[in-house]
Amino acid sequence: MICTSVPRVERLFQYQEIARELRQEILRGEFRHDGRLPSERALGERFQVQRNTIRQALALLESEGQISTEGKRGSFIQIPAANVVKNAFLVSLPGESSPDLVRLNEGFNLAADRAGFTVRRLDTHPDAGHVFDHIPEVDRLAPDTGGVVLWPQNPTDNELLMRLNAVVPLVLVDRRVLGVSADSVRFDDLTGGRIVTNHLLEQGHRRIAFLTDDVFAETVQHRWQGYALAHEEADVPIEATYSHFFHGLHEPYFSTAMRLLLSQGAKSPTAI
Repeated sequence: MICTSVPRVERLFQYQEIARELRQEILRGEFRHDGRLPSERALGERFQVQRNTIRQALALLESEGQISTEGKRGSFIQIPAANVVKNAFLVSLPGESSPDLVRLNEGFNLAADRAGFTVRRLDTHPDAGHVFDHIPEVDRLAPDTGGVVLWPQNPTDNELLMRLNAVVPLVLVDRRVLGVSADSVRFDDLTGGRIVTNHLLEQGHRRIAFLTDDVFAETVQHRWQGYALAHEEADVPIEATYSHFFHGLHEPYFSTAMRLLLSQGAKSPTAI
């Protein structure tokens, strides 16, 4: 699949952002006194939104099993049926094929060990011939699982992610997933793209190409924004034919695309 337009960054809807904030407050035990959430009116005033937006956020939390709505009495948090000590984390990453993943694992192991938590792992890399990466299945989680750290791929199974997020704290690494209101820890890809491009510009390159095989990833979109910003700041125009946005293009075809990009003679880019 080839995309010729500039990628666009997707954002969570307002009700999803509100649901995420309330979900974290529930997990922190802020409504433990009587289990009742503030009224729709109070929440609307707090978040400065219309009541319909609050109702959407509450409906999302109710569909996840976080709360129950009892008519005029309001919304109440759902009390877990079993009191199991949650002292384990599941780290779901696509193998350890890069230094970034190795360092991420080392850092997480150190933090978990200091806190007295056990770490389990799941390789999310998709099997040969399969489109989606492996997402932990809710009914197969160990009872002591206190949270899941997951590096989502593109594409991914949004429905499985939403089900997982409904029953256990979920933190996404590197990128968000549209429609999944989980917390995320991301790299500053815009600054990264800007630094790399500035480095090439400082070396004298003026024909710099941008090539990706994961166009729908938010991380790639931010890197392209950094690439474009560096060109703008240096007053160097971007040649549209040097930006190639692919999706699902893997080796050896990705290397072939790179060779074709560099085989335009005098008009070829001098850096990618």
